[in-house]
Amino acid sequence: MFRMYLPSPSLTPLSASLQTFVWSSFATITPGKKRPSATPFLESRVDSLPPQPRTASIEQPCEPTPSILRQCLVQKTALLKAQNSEILNLKLDISDLLLTNTKLLQQKRELRWNTKDLKAEVVSLHNDVKHLAKQTLKEMTTKDKLYGQLVHAIKIIRVLEKREDKLEQENIEGLLVNDKLEMARRDDAVELAGWKGRCKRDWFEESEREMEILHRVEALEYELSVRRKGEGREEGKAMASLRLLAGFEVDRFGEVLGRK
Repeated sequence: MFRMYLPSPSLTPLSASLQTFVWSSFATITPGKKRPSATPFLESRVDSLPPQPRTASIEQPCEPTPSILRQCLVQKTALLKAQNSEILNLKLDISDLLLTNTKLLQQKRELRWNTKDLKAEVVSLHNDVKHLAKQTLKEMTTKDKLYGQLVHAIKIIRVLEKREDKLEQENIEGLLVNDKLEMARRDDAVELAGWKGRCKRDWFEESEREMEILHRVEALEYELSVRRKGEGREEGKAMASLRLLAGFEVDRFGEVLGRK
């Protein structure tokens, strides 16, 4: 925002050089033409001043009067003061602009630093995102491997379960076969016990019969031994016949060879 400082005009007497400058400027003014200005900006500022009363048109330069000189002096003084005020205001505006520019540069520098920090944060976040993406990919790969191992383990478990079911079925069949064999063994044992009893009874019966026969043979031999005297060969034949009757095999001499 521009600030305007307009000092109050003063009527101090001018120096000789300033009076010469004022007179030379007044002498160059021609009727119907504006006074040339140094810059358009100052010209616009001078044009904004209140209008001054103009003198009558003069075709040729003439000797100025004191009132004209005083009027020109007042105009020049007001113009110089306005120019000085404008220059001062411009200097103040320039100072404000420089201060504002300094602040803006400081803010720009801060923004640059903030931008650098933000860029560094963005790079750091980008690196973190890359790291997280790598970790996520690694975890997904690990999960896929574990899932594959789990599927393989499930397949193995199913195969083992099938084998276990098959072995259990075979075990059941084996138990049934064992039961059948046990029943057959028991039947065989019962039958064997029966055969043993039968054999034992038969053996006892045969033994009793043999003892009875032997007892009879001994009795006959004893009886014949009493009659042995004088009987000779007839006695031997009789003994052989008796032994044959008893069921024994005898040789031609009448000796017992064995049971028929």
